[in-house]
Amino acid sequence: MARDRTLRAVLGAGVIVMLGASAFGSLNVFFVRENLSADPVWFGVISSALGAGILAGALGSAALHARLGKERLFASGLLLCGLTCLVYARLDNAPLAALVIFGYGVAGGIVETVMSPILLAATGRDHLARVLSVFTSALRLASITSLALVGWLAGGRGRIDLILLGAAVMFLLAGAHAALYLRRPGPEGRAGA
Repeated sequence: MARDRTLRAVLGAGVIVMLGASAFGSLNVFFVRENLSADPVWFGVISSALGAGILAGALGSAALHARLGKERLFASGLLLCGLTCLVYARLDNAPLAALVIFGYGVAGGIVETVMSPILLAATGRDHLARVLSVFTSALRLASITSLALVGWLAGGRGRIDLILLGAAVMFLLAGAHAALYLRRPGPEGRAGA
């Protein structure tokens, strides 16, 4: 993995994303109640909009892949996640929040759908299990670290919208990282080739 530019880029972007995405997922219920001042039923509506967006993004990614390529689509999806998260964090209207979260879901569905093909294309068959175990471990560690940090920040009366803005910045950083390091092909061949 250390020798392959693509694997390093996707791992770096994934870790950065998990630092933000975990915050987003764990605080959303509080955001709906406190920042949107919405009835708790809106949490279900917003969660459904997120799920519908993820499905739409996953289904639409095949058409977009043919036009943009998986690396560019990955970076663009991360940047779109960041932009929609920035907008979402500043909202105070539940119906508009459901619409924005749908867009966030579309971007997230695209990212999830193209990440595996990028990894598979960059990894030799004999090293696939090792690469995936490193990815899984690193992403879980980033998620646990993020949850601990978010819990500490929110428990210390940190504003939820500001924490979500921090999550948006993490998505934007991950997108910029991916765009920078995935714009050119990696070294000759695949990892382990």
